[in-house]
Amino acid sequence: MPAKAMGRPPFKVTGDMKAKVVELAKLGLPQDQIAYALRITTKTLRKHFHEELYDSAIEANRQILAKLFDLALNGNPGAATFWARTRCKFRAGGSLFDEEPSQSDPAAPPSTPQAVEFANNDGAPREDW
Repeated sequence: MPAKAMGRPPFKVTGDMKAKVVELAKLGLPQDQIAYALRITTKTLRKHFHEELYDSAIEANRQILAKLFDLALNGNPGAATFWARTRCKFRAGGSLFDEEPSQSDPAAPPSTPQAVEFANNDGAPREDW
């Protein structure tokens, strides 16, 4: 009679496990912590839950950016400023590039709207569009 192989049973993914991975990945937990919550290794997590990990992160970013966009459109100055600086590459002080601050007051905000310059997504100044 042949000897039975003594090994670990194959890993089985359940719907509850998938839901937990989606929830934790949306919150931004690192993969090692998600794996620990499921009591599996990070290698097993990445192998069996690859789509859930990446799709959840994308969906979380989409939800947050949509909310930020709505806040900016509805007049929230913090959201509008964040959007302008990160997406539109606006910079205070009239420059798109890291330059030496002026000698008068390096921390002073621009005094006029014309002192804020903007760029397209590749960082080129407006004159180069």
